[in-house]
Amino acid sequence: MEADDQVLTNTDPTHVSKFLLKFFKETLKPNELKNTVIFVQKIFEKDQKQLSLEYEILSFLEIAQSKKWLIEMPLWCLCRTFKCPKDEIFAKEVYEIHVEVENILKKCNDSMDTLGELLDQILELQQNKKIFKTLNDLFQTTFLLQISFETTVKILFDTSKDYQIMDAKILWFQLMMNKLSEKYSKQIPLSNNTKMLQKFLSPELQVLHDLLDNKLQSRENLIEFEKLLQDFNEAELSDEIWMKIMSNKADSIKTLNANIIFQYLQNDLQYRINVEKENDIWVGFSLAVINLFAEQNWNLKNFQTFLPKINSFTDLENFVKLLNLIYEYDLKFEAFGFENFPSVSSEWLKYSTKIATKQVFSEKAEILKPEEIIKLIAESSTSDNLDYESLSLLYEEYLEEYNNFTNKIFDLPTLAKEISDFRNLNALEQIKKTHWLFKLNSRIAAAVFAINYFFRIQLRPVQILTILISMEARKQKFGKLLQVPTGEGKTMIIAAIAIIEAINGIKVDIVTSSTELAVNQYEKLKQFYKKLGFIVQHNANGNASNLMSNENALQLMAKRIKYINETGKDPGSIYQHVDEVYEADILYGDVEDYLADILQTEFMDQNIRHDRKFELVIVDEVDSMMIDGRNDSVRLSTKTPGMNDLLQVYTAIWSQLRNIHSHTKNIDGIWYYSDGENLKEFDVSVESFARNACLSYLKKMLRFEDLTKEEKGSGENWDENISIDNCKAEPEFPKLEIPEYLREYVKTQLPKWIDSAINAMFNMRPGFDYVLKNGQIVVVDASNTGAHHPTMRWSDGLHQFLQMKHGCYLEPEALATNYMSKVTFFQRYGTNILGLTGTIGGESSRKFLDDVYNVKFVDIPSFKGRRHYEMVPFMCASKIEWIKDITDTTASKLNAGRAVLIITNYIDYAEQIANNLRIKFGSHVLLYIDREGSAIIEKEVKPGQCIVATNIAGRGTDLLISDEVEKCGGLHVLLTFLPENDRVERQNIGRTSRTESTDYNSCNSSRKSMLEKLRNIRDQESLKAVEKALEEVKATKHRDEAFEEYMEIRKNILKHVFNYEASKSSLDTIYGKYLRTTEEIKKDTVIKEFKPLMNAVDVITNPYDAVKGAVSLLGVINDNIFDAPEKLLEKAEEMDSKFCASAYYYRGVAAVLKYSSDKQPAAIEKAIKYFKMAKDALELKKVYIQTMIQITIPENSFSADETYVEMPKTTLHSQLERQITLITSLIHNIETLIGRNVKDDLDYLDKVLKNPLSNDEREKLEKQKNELKINMKSLEDGVLKPLEISKADITIESQPIVKVLPPSERAELFKQEIEQFEDDQFKTILIVKERPPINWWAFSIIAGAALLQIIGGASAALFSLGVGASVGFALLQEGVCDMIYAVKSGIINRNLNWVTYGIRKAISLTITMFSFGFGAIKAAAKGMASGAKAVGKFAIGAANRVTKEGLKLACKAVGRAVTLEVSKTAISSTMDYVCAETIEKGLSSLLETPVKQIFISQIGTDQNLLKLLQCDQKNGNMKYSAMFTQEVLGILNNSNFVKQMQDETMNIVNKISQVANDEIKLCGKVLKGIEASTILVKLGTIFESLSQTLSKIVIENQADIEKSLAKASASTNENGNYSYAQTQTLSIHDFLHSLSKQVSSIIVSELSGVAKQLAVNKISKGLNKWASSVHEEIGKYRESFIDSEIVLQSAEEKRETVTSKEGNETIDYIENVANDGPGDLRHAKHLSSVIEQPIDIHTVDENGVKQVIRVGDEYSHKPSIELHYERPSDGSNIGHYTLADGTPITSSGKNSCLFDAVSEKTKYEPDLLRRGVANVMLNRFESVQADIQHYKFSDLLVGGKASKKNISQPATSRPPRAHSPASTRHVAEIKDHADNVAKVQKAGADRGIPVPVNTVISADPTELDNSVDQDYKQGNTQGVYVWKKTAVVRENFMNGYVIERTETYNAKQ
Repeated sequence: MEADDQVLTNTDPTHVSKFLLKFFKETLKPNELKNTVIFVQKIFEKDQKQLSLEYEILSFLEIAQSKKWLIEMPLWCLCRTFKCPKDEIFAKEVYEIHVEVENILKKCNDSMDTLGELLDQILELQQNKKIFKTLNDLFQTTFLLQISFETTVKILFDTSKDYQIMDAKILWFQLMMNKLSEKYSKQIPLSNNTKMLQKFLSPELQVLHDLLDNKLQSRENLIEFEKLLQDFNEAELSDEIWMKIMSNKADSIKTLNANIIFQYLQNDLQYRINVEKENDIWVGFSLAVINLFAEQNWNLKNFQTFLPKINSFTDLENFVKLLNLIYEYDLKFEAFGFENFPSVSSEWLKYSTKIATKQVFSEKAEILKPEEIIKLIAESSTSDNLDYESLSLLYEEYLEEYNNFTNKIFDLPTLAKEISDFRNLNALEQIKKTHWLFKLNSRIAAAVFAINYFFRIQLRPVQILTILISMEARKQKFGKLLQVPTGEGKTMIIAAIAIIEAINGIKVDIVTSSTELAVNQYEKLKQFYKKLGFIVQHNANGNASNLMSNENALQLMAKRIKYINETGKDPGSIYQHVDEVYEADILYGDVEDYLADILQTEFMDQNIRHDRKFELVIVDEVDSMMIDGRNDSVRLSTKTPGMNDLLQVYTAIWSQLRNIHSHTKNIDGIWYYSDGENLKEFDVSVESFARNACLSYLKKMLRFEDLTKEEKGSGENWDENISIDNCKAEPEFPKLEIPEYLREYVKTQLPKWIDSAINAMFNMRPGFDYVLKNGQIVVVDASNTGAHHPTMRWSDGLHQFLQMKHGCYLEPEALATNYMSKVTFFQRYGTNILGLTGTIGGESSRKFLDDVYNVKFVDIPSFKGRRHYEMVPFMCASKIEWIKDITDTTASKLNAGRAVLIITNYIDYAEQIANNLRIKFGSHVLLYIDREGSAIIEKEVKPGQCIVATNIAGRGTDLLISDEVEKCGGLHVLLTFLPENDRVERQNIGRTSRTESTDYNSCNSSRKSMLEKLRNIRDQESLKAVEKALEEVKATKHRDEAFEEYMEIRKNILKHVFNYEASKSSLDTIYGKYLRTTEEIKKDTVIKEFKPLMNAVDVITNPYDAVKGAVSLLGVINDNIFDAPEKLLEKAEEMDSKFCASAYYYRGVAAVLKYSSDKQPAAIEKAIKYFKMAKDALELKKVYIQTMIQITIPENSFSADETYVEMPKTTLHSQLERQITLITSLIHNIETLIGRNVKDDLDYLDKVLKNPLSNDEREKLEKQKNELKINMKSLEDGVLKPLEISKADITIESQPIVKVLPPSERAELFKQEIEQFEDDQFKTILIVKERPPINWWAFSIIAGAALLQIIGGASAALFSLGVGASVGFALLQEGVCDMIYAVKSGIINRNLNWVTYGIRKAISLTITMFSFGFGAIKAAAKGMASGAKAVGKFAIGAANRVTKEGLKLACKAVGRAVTLEVSKTAISSTMDYVCAETIEKGLSSLLETPVKQIFISQIGTDQNLLKLLQCDQKNGNMKYSAMFTQEVLGILNNSNFVKQMQDETMNIVNKISQVANDEIKLCGKVLKGIEASTILVKLGTIFESLSQTLSKIVIENQADIEKSLAKASASTNENGNYSYAQTQTLSIHDFLHSLSKQVSSIIVSELSGVAKQLAVNKISKGLNKWASSVHEEIGKYRESFIDSEIVLQSAEEKRETVTSKEGNETIDYIENVANDGPGDLRHAKHLSSVIEQPIDIHTVDENGVKQVIRVGDEYSHKPSIELHYERPSDGSNIGHYTLADGTPITSSGKNSCLFDAVSEKTKYEPDLLRRGVANVMLNRFESVQADIQHYKFSDLLVGGKASKKNISQPATSRPPRAHSPASTRHVAEIKDHADNVAKVQKAGADRGIPVPVNTVISADPTELDNSVDQDYKQGNTQGVYVWKKTAVVRENFMNGYVIERTETYNAKQ
């Protein structure tokens, strides 16, 4: 060992050489390893200078110390003979040789010295003959020694020839072949072809040995190998290529052979078309060759057939596509007939597709005969009644009935009438039985006929048999599920069954697998059902509940107007179809909508279902409804008060997980954590690590666990503001506050929340489990239907954590308080279940369905063979390869003219695939992943189109393919995943066979051998799942029973509670917590949970419910007004003393209300206390929200150097900022009431002012500071504190919480935040103001003056003539207005203002003066005096009837004035709403589009606008967009466009108002008169310079814009699949849309103002008409009963204007009757007008013949006054009037017998009657003048003594004629019709006005008068008018143009 030590320390080569030689001599035998010893000696002697001591010497020493040095030393020397660099490759090769030598030693069992001696001899050969050229030759020799030792040794030392490694290989190969040939009895002819073998065996021996020893394991392998040698020999590959092929180590002989063929083909093609080997085309070519050769037994000759046809790169591409297609179809080479292929390669794919289609569908599917179908059904049926004979009989009976039916019913109207008649007999059961439709087969025949007739089809026998079997099940009263193959027309079968049952009065519920399908089927069939008289509806998307929503009358009116505007029809009641949803005969819907409506009815007490019974349910796709969805429950969305107060717990959890996530990384599915420098793999799963860490931390934060001494900190005086450097204090462990009443709930839920957060953080993926849609998390049912569920929410906080993850709007978690499972829903129908599905499943599935629903099963066969062909599947190793294969195969099909349907299980995959395909195929690639894409499937699929869809396309979807697609091979379906069960898989196949496309094939690329194994595994798992399903159903039923029990308990408890709504809410919350925290939910546990509350009066357990109850009582006025609310609010405070701000706030409100009633200062003190507590609670919430903002900052907001990068706002951040704004505003409201600490504000301003500021900024801050100082006292005291001393009156105003927002905020953005505060009972805010006392003195003066005006005005209106009466009405109106002003301003508002009142009066008096003049005012004053006199008479009881009537009319006038003022205000308010909902909305929709078109055309692509919007996005504000908007609005305001449009609108409304009889039609028609094109032209001119405006803004703000644009943009996060729901940034499109809305709204407000005013005027006509009737009544009174002095004065004034003799005589005549002249027949006529009654005068004519003369026929509807006129018998001209009934008459003087008689009956004074007649005659002066010229005196029936002024008898006279006006297009005749007609036509001809004969009709005077009125109202202006023998032709009704004045009387003038 001493020598060893010396060697180790002395590395001199000479010393080492001597040591080794000594070692050899002492150890070796003589001549042992002699060549090795010599070799070592030569090295040290010859190469000393070149020796590397680090390598050579240490190697020698290491070998010498090895136990195997006898082998290793010669082997080392042998390797040393090769001159090569001593690098890593050399070392690796040497090591491999050592390994093989070790293997030789083990395998050959040779001793070490023997093997060493062999190596020594080989060393000699190598030194002498150089038998190894390379080290690899040595390695291969050692390998040969291992596998064939003796043979190799023999060859090595054969002296006859030099050793060659190839000789050894050939010999070894031949020995191997002989051995295999003998074993498998198969000779390989080419095994002796030396030339070929030399090339074949050129690769390394390990590879060759692996091939021959491991791949040739059977005779078949040997045959394949023989083929390989043949192809190899023919291919003549180079050594390089062959070495490359062999180096890939093919997994089979076939694969190796395929590679040989590929290389051969590649070489050939490369030579032909010069394509580089690096081109990607060769990868696809290689795969195609391998696939065909390895799996479809092609050979080289097959491929060589095509080589001459390939002359370009394009040909090669098409060749690869062709090979792939051939492989997919799995057809033999001979099937394609390649010798006849087109010469142009672009046609190869289409040509081969047609050949393949023809091959796989060589025979047309055979249609089964009815007897064959019946036989198949009977064979598969287990039911006794479905044997062949029974089914045959059913079918035969049906056919007979159908033939009879079609002989008597020929069309649908006839059938519909028969059905209607039959259904109307429901109440008459016995009669109903006699109707032919009572028979079941008749109803079946009717249904089939109806479908055949309407849809122009013939239902197939298989469909009819399905119907018959279904109805037989109904007849026998058991449920039936029928497996009807996909594509057999289930929709029509269901429709037929529905008709059959509906005819019999059964309400039919049809359940589809999605809402989309429900609506689609409803729309498809509604007209069909309607033709038969059935009501059909759908309940999708809450259709029934939406229609039941409560709306006030104005909203209903607005909807009605909108409908009229859109359709031109008045729908009447807007909700006339409300009840039709659940009163429909046939109802379509998704099961979830049915369940929701049941819960609405039973849980929410809204009778949505209208007591509809569960009579029959027909389920489409029963597997989806009853197996896949067996435990799915539906619940109504209910909000749980107080859950907002737990969001800080979510924040803390998310904060911890984000911290963990930021230190982890996922690499190839494995999670690593960073220790600061390196990444290390977790010892446990990342989920477990995160859960443990997070749970421990949160328990301490919430104090669910005790803190350690260190965690407790330094004590109670710890202040986080104290610097740790300056004291020894240690902080306490962070504490998280939560409501005390939720503490136990949080403790139970905390682990679940943490698990949900971990799931959201690490596992849940967008595009897989959910999608981000419109900034919301939308759940996706990826494994089943693929449908989106926007209303579905994950529980236990998962949904909330996903919202936090993506920055979506954060909703508080709601507790499930109501639910119902699908199982329970279907069980409600009992045996009334019929189901149709394509796939029920196997035996276990059927057992499940039978056990749960008690149903039987029938398998219905297809009417003909299915036309599907399953192609070779693709099995992909990676996602990249998977997407590539999908893309490539789709592209090849589309290029061949096919259509393709790709079905994926995840949306993310569908989008990726679609995006890849769109690169080449653009818009031909359609995406169907949600209901918005459903329009895609409604259109015919064209060649070259591709639909990429999720499972949503596999459920009930009928794809229509064009004839061109069918000719090209049909639809190619790519199912890109293996569904969880075979039912879903089958649904996805056959998407077009549903529509019965003949010659259709569906090629599905996702199955075969390996796929079958996966299917088997899948199916076995499905069986296990079904076995467990029954247990799950039991739990579901227990859960539903528990809910039913709770509903009953709740109902009983609520019977005796004090506050119903609040108690119900609390009970629901208790139940929701019970569901979350109880493991075993069943009936018993519910009873146990609620037992303590069974008899309780107070069950409120939620502070917010207590507040809700208290608020509802604050407005109840009774003796205990403050006690009950106070107790509830105290209870709320006890339950939650930290968060329930609304409880404190309303305690403050209650105290203020109490002060308002008793003025006690203690109430104010109490209010201030509670408002402060409310403020503190709000401040706490604000802190937690601010924390959440920090926690939820997107992870990529920090750069690599940890500096903050400004990011666009997320939706969540915007939400949280709005919440802070709202809370801050509420705090400000409270501070307004209780005051604020101004000193803090001043200190802050002082601090800011110390900083460098601009002069403007400093000036503003100084001004603000001074204002604070000035108002310091009032700000600190607030509104309430001064009341403690002043005890002043206050006004209390409650306003909605939205009013608390600052004016600068857009209230509409806060809608959701306000709803959340309202849910927590913060619904209103309190506004308190000190109320001034009532100024009774001022009120008395103004009210008294108003009263005098009212009395005076009424008097003037009654007792004045002409314009004086108008002044009276004006004064009356003014008095009413003054009275309203006095009451409103003086008492209600207490802000009566003398200055305002004085200005009002001055203006009104001035208007009155200028309007009426001094004369009118003087006349009015006389009227007032008369009125005062009448009032005096009334006061002393001396008033006669006239005075009483006058005063009654005065009161009526006052009432009219008041009513008009009030009504106009109400009408204006109503029209404000109506116009907003109709005209304004209509105009907005009309204007927005043209305005937007203008903006887009002008600046839609303007780069300056884009720059401004980008700046706003970066800055997070709307600075520049608002700036530009103001410029645009300024341009609009400066133009005259609005004025022009106002004028146009006014013209339109004026025209419309002539034909629109009500406000509804008027509002609707306004919109139709305004043309968008006009607007477009006018606005286009106004806004033509917008681009220059933008340029100006950019130039003026250049520096700020560049600074803003330099800010960083959002980046993606490398650590996670994060995408954020950002606050929506305005694109140019969005901005222009918003701008167009603003511009149009300004225009609309102006236009609708005009329209609204005209509409108000239109609506007011009714009121004005009523008012005018009062006016007319007063006018008649005034006309009839005016003071005689005024009459005589008026007569003399009239005389001054008369010049003719006849006129003066007429005035004399009028004055005569006004004084004491006798009365006559003419007076009687006018007297009837005064008393408004007809007068009948009984007398005899000159010949003694009795006659009755009637005057006042227009009052014939009233009782007449019967007079008797006694003709004079004393020879005088004056007779005498008495009452016909003999009643005595008191005479009032001479000549007054006529007036005395009428006075006796009417009680009017005779003198007043005289003056009334005179006044009427004066007003009718012209007609009176004409009358007195046309009577014989004897006909006048003069009664009384004649006076000097009696008129002498005129020369001619005629009988009095009625003054009924003539009517347009009417002729009234009494005597000679023909004469009148002639006269009328002549009169018209004289004036050039043709008069058609047919316009002359007969009518009595009353009809004539009514016609005149009607025509006048309708505006008719032309016509012919005839009364008796008087004719007039009038050109204008209003102007009263006449032909013969002497024969015309125009009453209208």
